[in-house]
Amino acid sequence: MHLLKSALPVLILFGGLAGCTEATNTPSEASDSVEAQAEMKEVTGQISYRERIALRPRAVAEIELQDISVADRAAPVLEKQIIELDGQQVPVNFKLSVDPRELEPRGRYSIRAAINDGNDRLLFTTDTVHLVEPGPEDVDLGLLILRQNATAPEGEESEGMRVYSCGDTNAAIMPGEDMIQLKVDGVSYDLPRIPSASGEKYQADIDSQTIMFWSKGETALMKIGETSYPECRS
Repeated sequence: MHLLKSALPVLILFGGLAGCTEATNTPSEASDSVEAQAEMKEVTGQISYRERIALRPRAVAEIELQDISVADRAAPVLEKQIIELDGQQVPVNFKLSVDPRELEPRGRYSIRAAINDGNDRLLFTTDTVHLVEPGPEDVDLGLLILRQNATAPEGEESEGMRVYSCGDTNAAIMPGEDMIQLKVDGVSYDLPRIPSASGEKYQADIDSQTIMFWSKGETALMKIGETSYPECRS
């Protein structure tokens, strides 16, 4: 009985030390977790295109980090960013975060970017490889220029098209959902519809100039930048 009483304080002491040891491990584990999060690799840049076309209000940009290490397979997507533009025009900033441990030292990785009209109809896409080097260092790819996609099958473009004569200039109108595509002198402009007191008015700011087409039945008004055209008639 005397031996049991003597051993009891020792057992309590060791039990307390064990509890303290477990408690001191928790902050270390939390620190490791924070450090792991802080080591994410960031891939940044901008996307744009050369055509003088305004994006529709519902347009969506998609940026993917793909593994292109194996040629004869669909490239796996490691990270993806979807940006609902909500009327924003190019250039559009993007930023992807990836764990660098997912990138093999001998692997090949690339950024693919695309813009669609909000109904999964492709408008613009990358047509070159934009490599992202593996490793922990952040990567800024700068400005990526997308190419315009041939969105309409052959023969579809003329269906629904309306041509106006504005003096010596012809203006071709392709109607869409809350927008039109205006073609003048070989240049296309996607113009969203805006509120107007009468008729249907479409307008957008493209390359620091205002493009406007205001139709009123068989006639219309058109202005491109500082140029106001004679009354248009269909």
